[in-house]
This record gives sequence, structure tokens and C-alpha cells, in this order.
Amino acid sequence: IAYYHAQDDGWYKNAYTGDVLPANAAAGPDLSNARTVGKNDETAVRGQLLYTPNNDVSILLSAHHREYKGDQTPSYILPDTYVAPVNNPVYNQGYTDPANPLPYGYVWAADTGHENITNDGGLIRVNWNIGDLTLTSVTGYEANKLERWSNGSTAIPLANSVSRQVTPDRQFSQEVRLASSATDRFNWIVGAY
Repeated sequence: IAYYHAQDDGWYKNAYTGDVLPANAAAGPDLSNARTVGKNDETAVRGQLLYTPNNDVSILLSAHHREYKGDQTPSYILPDTYVAPVNNPVYNQGYTDPANPLPYGYVWAADTGHENITNDGGLIRVNWNIGDLTLTSVTGYEANKLERWSNGSTAIPLANSVSRQVTPDRQFSQEVRLASSATDRFNWIVGAY
């Protein structure tokens, strides 16, 4: 049995508090109430069981599960003095004054996005020694699901297009192969997938 867990508290902060423009536009967003984003939590486990009823047959059963939950990495809009003045959010969303740019590690976004990923799967592998030959069968199954929430832009203080993506997929596979002895001078393998 193998187990894995990783947790990240986030390395950047979001200064967004609900306003398209900061109270003091020239000074930029208030960073005192910025919340930490970029958190993620990942857990995975795998178990394997090997059964050998005799010297010629071995059966391996393997199964795994993984869960990931985390924020998406936001974008950062550089200060712009050529498009529009700071008091025009329609044309310059996410504007920060060149004299007071956001420091490294800060963003100003209505929604930085979030995603959940789940992976499940397993396989059964059977090896059967028939004289100098080995017959192998591998049967596998994988199921994955991605759920992602986003506002269309992770860089502006305005949720201009909220979206939700759900992408499930499943895969079944079967492989059969026959191989010669690895100790022979000439080795060969034939099979189908």
C-alpha cells in the first residue's frame, strides 16, 4: 500500500474586496485585507496484491485513487497608461496605477477559479508460464473527472463570464501478449491491445 498527501496554503494574495475600482484609485487596491489564494490539497492511495497459486501463474491486482482540490493560478495585468484613465473600468478593468503597481505575489481578481480532479482505476495482470513462453493478460480500467469553475478572466475585478466545466471520462483496456524467454539469444514478443 502506498499513500501520498500534499497540501499548499497558497503563495499569492487576492486584494479584491468586491469593488471594480479601489476606494483610492491612485493608491491602488487595499492590500491589508487581501486573502490568500492558490491553495491546493492532493491525496492519492494505491494498493497492490500479488497472488501466486503455483510456480507458473502469478496474478497482480492493483487499484488507485486520487483527489485534487485547488485554486487556479490567476493572471496579472500590468499597469497601463495608454488605454484609459483609472476611473474608466469599462475599458481598463484591473487597472493599477504605474506609480503604485501591485507588488509581486498579489492579484486583483473577482474570482481566481477553482478545480476538483478525481482519478480512479486499476488493473489485473496475469502471467502464465507455458514452457519457455510467457502468456500475459492485462485488463485495465480508468475513470477521471474534472470540475472547474472560472469567471472567464482571473485577472480583473469583475466576473464578466462565469463558467463551469465538467469533463468525465472512462477507459477500459485489454492487452494480451505472448513472449519468448528473456534468456534466449533471440527474443520476440507478439500481442494485441
